Amino acid sequence: MKKNRHNMAKWLNVATLATMIPVSTGVGFIIGYYLDKLFKTEPYLVIIWTLLGIIAGFKSIIEFVIRENKEIEEESDKKD
Repeated sequence: MKKNRHNMAKWLNVATLATMIPVSTGVGFIIGYYLDKLFKTEPYLVIIWTLLGIIAGFKSIIEFVIRENKEIEEESDKKD
């Protein structure tokens, strides 16, 4: 039973990968859009914040992959 929960948690973590880049990009776009409207600097802040959102999404994916890789290595070390 415990192994099934562990596997389900891993699948849910992997499922979040599909949303990391679109969500962070969307958040960056929205922040940039409203800041552009506030400061009347169209389209510069939209571009900057959207790029920052994309970078944040990729950073999250890289951190996730590194963390999962460490967990797999730890599990394989326990089995040996």
